[in-house]
Amino acid sequence: LHDALPICAQIEVDIQIERVEVADEDEDEGWETKYIDNKGKGLMRLRINSNQMDEKLMALDSLFSYARALGASFYPAVAPLVAACLPTLSYKWNQTARASAATALAEAYKCVVLAAATGEGGVTKAHAAELLQTVLAPLTEALNKEDALDAADAQLDAIKEVLVLERTHQVGALTG
Repeated sequence: LHDALPICAQIEVDIQIERVEVADEDEDEGWETKYIDNKGKGLMRLRINSNQMDEKLMALDSLFSYARALGASFYPAVAPLVAACLPTLSYKWNQTARASAATALAEAYKCVVLAAATGEGGVTKAHAAELLQTVLAPLTEALNKEDALDAADAQLDAIKEVLVLERTHQVGALTG
């Protein structure tokens, strides 16, 4: 796993918000611009650094791909992935980032469950149970607050996958 991927996934994308009277037709290279009506008081211009956003999305997708490809062997990289993805679940500027974070978290949980099932790297069901406690509440909280259908769908799928893995591999984190 490339050490820079979790860092890139955590990047804070430059956002500029300013009040303007009229929409400007000039587009700045590398910036996505949106105009929002300011309730009769002109417009609010929202500018998002699209290069940084693309880097964030590519890092999240790469983390997911590495986790999927490596399976149980991905376990040593799970903690940086989780640290990168948890705050992104509530990232308000991009629903694709929220969806990618949810998908990557579910895949990270799957890696830990598979490692526990095979005993790879000394991973136990206790490690899987600990990760489940770490990711399940933020996933359900993000889903409850989500307005975008694609992100909500990804979050729901992630929760379902985590719960199916819990049941199938009898991790025991949800008993009692």
